[in-house]
Formats: sequence, C-alpha cells, structure tokens
Amino acid sequence: MVEILPSKDIDLLPATKDLLYSDEIIVIVDDSPEVKLLLEHYLSRLQIPVVTAHHAEDFFTIFQENKVALVFLDIGLPGKNGIEILTELVPENPDLGIIMVTGTTDVETALECIRKGADDYLTKPVTADDFFHTLQKTLKKRRMAIENRLFQHELEVTNFRMEFLHNLNFKMNTAYLNALELDSVLQT
Repeated sequence: MVEILPSKDIDLLPATKDLLYSDEIIVIVDDSPEVKLLLEHYLSRLQIPVVTAHHAEDFFTIFQENKVALVFLDIGLPGKNGIEILTELVPENPDLGIIMVTGTTDVETALECIRKGADDYLTKPVTADDFFHTLQKTLKKRRMAIENRLFQHELEVTNFRMEFLHNLNFKMNTAYLNALELDSVLQT
C-alpha cells in the first residue's frame, strides 16, 4: 500500500516539519487500519504530530480539540463519505490542507474533489515518493497562503497609517498657512 520513507530522504525531513506551526497536527481519516498505520508511521518518521480517525465523527471530535493543519481524507468512509466531509470543511476552514485518498482511479471523482476545494488527490496504493511530494506541496501552498494573508493585512495597516499621516500633514500645513495668512492680515 504505502512504502516506508527511504533512508536517502532523511535529510529532507526538517523541511517538512518546518512547514507546520508548533501546535499543529495532521489527521489521517481512513477506515483501513493498514493505511492509517503506514501513513502514521511515515509522518512520525518525519517528526510530524499525527492523529488517526476511522470515520467522520472521530475526525470532527479531533478537529474540534486540535489545530489541524492538514487532513488525509479517504473518500470511501463508513457513514459520511470523504466528499461530504470535504464539502463541510472547505467553506469554514480556508487554511486547512486537504488531500483526498482513495482506492478508485476515477478521474471524475478526482476532479470533483479538486473543484470542491481539496488541495490534491492520491490513489491507493500510495508510493512514498508520491506521498512525500504531495505532503510537501500542500504544506508549502498552505504556508504561503497564510503568510500572504498576513502580509496583505500588514500592508493594509501600513496603508491606513500612511493615509492618516498624509491627512494629518495636510491639516497641519493648512493650519500653518491659515496662521500665516492671519498674521499677514493682522500686520497689514
């Protein structure tokens, strides 16, 4: 199903771990114990905090109690399927990375997931290279989006301050010129 991290990739580990904030975790939602165990082992080797869930109810409990950065979400779950969970998550959580994982290779299903807001789509069996690449890409994209939004906010605050200073300067100059005109009239 999933290959274990090759030893030659050990030097890439810190780069992945650094893409998460200190209190964030990754959640694997899959009804297959083997898939959860292997992905959990892989992420643990990357020194990334990981939690697993078997179905939607478990996931939503974990989601409410933790800061979740990324979810590996199986489509074929018991009860509520992965696409239904995806549809609930995306509107309320723009910073959440979501990678859909499934045993089907249906292109339409993959496109539907991407259209509904998933960041990527993996087909089982997942190779270590595909897993690592998708994980890195999604976490980088997520980090860049968060930093971009923070930078945008800083720009807006700076722009507001500049406008305020400009207006203040204009009023001070106007007051100064009015004072000079009044002084000139009084001297006349």
